Amino acid sequence: MDQENQSELHLPHVFFRPWVGKHYGPTSQLGMPVMVLGESHWCTSEEAINRDFTVELMQHIVDGRRYRYWTEIARVFPGQDNAAGNSGAFWNSVMFYNYIQESVGDAPRIRPTPAMWEKGAPPFLEVLARYQPRLVLAVGKQLWDHLPKIGRSGPSIVLGNRERESWLYAHPAGEALALWIYHPASPKWWSDHWAPWLGAALELARRGPG
Repeated sequence: MDQENQSELHLPHVFFRPWVGKHYGPTSQLGMPVMVLGESHWCTSEEAINRDFTVELMQHIVDGRRYRYWTEIARVFPGQDNAAGNSGAFWNSVMFYNYIQESVGDAPRIRPTPAMWEKGAPPFLEVLARYQPRLVLAVGKQLWDHLPKIGRSGPSIVLGNRERESWLYAHPAGEALALWIYHPASPKWWSDHWAPWLGAALELARRGPG
């Protein structure tokens, strides 16, 4: 999808325009539209923050720049060969959007304020309605806990005798199945643990969670 076609008329509350890979949708590697939902940006210079901050950052990654956060997220999706950090094709198959629509500060690990969390809901729902993903992967437990509870509880994602919660967000094309994983910086992060859960969630989203 052409980044230039992301009209502000469709996203009046969004500041950081989402990255939308050029193969996002049914022709992507994943066979359906998938949103990877991050938490926030931080920046050492206010002058560097602009509406294309997310898009420009993701283009650098697609062009070959490596950051552990994005490399690790790509690794949890099935079929990704990222031993060399070659995740550009993957990121061209999905969209990436950060929930907090302003810089949280000038250093990593600064937490969003309650006001920032509250202001994040309307633009997030606009992006859902505009891009109509089948699956939303929230990266971070605190992010998950702050997402708007507009919609309904989804079916359990099951692996053997284990289950994980999900949520369903309605949009004009149906519903998006949402789930969460820990942030790659968390001590509980282990990509090999999360990959089977992503595989199960993708299969459920393809069938239609109901």
